[in-house]
Amino acid sequence: MKPLFWAATTVIFALASTASYAQSTTPVSRAQVKDEIRKLEQVGYNPSSRIKDYPADIQYAEDLVAKSKDASAYGSVSDSNSQSGEQ
Repeated sequence: MKPLFWAATTVIFALASTASYAQSTTPVSRAQVKDEIRKLEQVGYNPSSRIKDYPADIQYAEDLVAKSKDASAYGSVSDSNSQSGEQ
């Protein structure tokens, strides 16, 4: 009985761990897709050119968009140097 229990437990944990790798299936609206394309084009991505550079150029544009989001976020890190408590 114990081997059957451990086998069933192992199968359950294996199935649970593979379910965590599944992608979310939330639907994306047309407006969200258009907004994302607009942001990519603002940083210089042109979907109709440079087919040979396809994966690299869109990944670069996505990185630029992500960096621009980080830079414009509330409470972003400033570049100034200041010291407190010393005179």
